[in-house]
Amino acid sequence: MIDDVLDALLDAAGDDGPPVWGSFHGPEGEPSDLSLHLEPSDLIGLVAPPDVWAVGTVTGATARPTDRPGPPRRGRVAYVLDRAGRSASRLWLEGDEVAGAPGPAIGRVPDTIRRVLGLPTDPATAPVGAILGVEWLVELATAAAELGPLEWPLAAALHPAAGLVTTAGRRPISARGLMAATAGWSWTEARAAVVAGRVRLGCAAADLAAWMDDGMLCRWVLYEHPDVRAALAAGTAAVEPAARARVTQVVMGACDTSRRRR
Repeated sequence: MIDDVLDALLDAAGDDGPPVWGSFHGPEGEPSDLSLHLEPSDLIGLVAPPDVWAVGTVTGATARPTDRPGPPRRGRVAYVLDRAGRSASRLWLEGDEVAGAPGPAIGRVPDTIRRVLGLPTDPATAPVGAILGVEWLVELATAAAELGPLEWPLAAALHPAAGLVTTAGRRPISARGLMAATAGWSWTEARAAVVAGRVRLGCAAADLAAWMDDGMLCRWVLYEHPDVRAALAAGTAAVEPAARARVTQVVMGACDTSRRRR
């Protein structure tokens, strides 16, 4: 049945049309009652009304071979999901149809549609500490590009969780204080802190974090940044030599703690 729903969406979208998303209304399993919309990005933050029983998208795609050298290929990808969690997808690369990948789909589009329908996404795929660390390192590199190498007090104040650290008087935030503020955090705790406005995490505003679940928030932020070690090289180069050991201590310590407690 879900394949019929995907066919109906593809027929409505056309072969060379713009990116679209569709919502299926009415009796479940009747793909004829379809509303087609432009701008799939409008799905972000949306909650489907109760009469919507399936949502899908048809968008552009880029595929890169993983088993051999070769240039990327442009194409289109279609994906649909219903409230029972049944999904179907198809991929075309420069005119050639490719069978959908086996197993559950993971990524921004499946995550977004699951939240639109009020369904949970897959669990978080990286420890909280690693994400907070990479967020901080990117902030350090960005600030240093304008201000030059940063001294420790300013570097510490740029940490996403700096607002959680209590210091006496005018004393700067310590590396130990930053590590203790989020030690052993789960993604549920991290998302609650973003929703409350106590922690910055990627471009996820408080209302968007409230709409997401833990797994989606993790992947949403993860998509924006390089891996921890690549970011660490750029982040430590952005601070004064005297601060580099503390930056490394905070980032690697948080990653280790999160892996043990995740």
